[in-house]
Amino acid sequence: PLALHHITVGRAHLAKGEYEQALVQYHTAIKVDPYDPTAKDEEAITYLLAQRFADGLEALEKVFKQKWM
Repeated sequence: PLALHHITVGRAHLAKGEYEQALVQYHTAIKVDPYDPTAKDEEAITYLLAQRFADGLEALEKVFKQKWM
């Protein structure tokens, strides 16, 4: 549940448009549980919303590899 806590806090930051703070929380969640797909999904979405498209694409590729390979 520690990863879930960081995901929840990240979502709260994301809802306020605080993209960098959200990313910090998602990155922490990924470190706590590297197999949790939710944190990686939300990380990718946050990068795209922050218009960090290269980072978003890289994150989406990691999500795709984890889910489908």
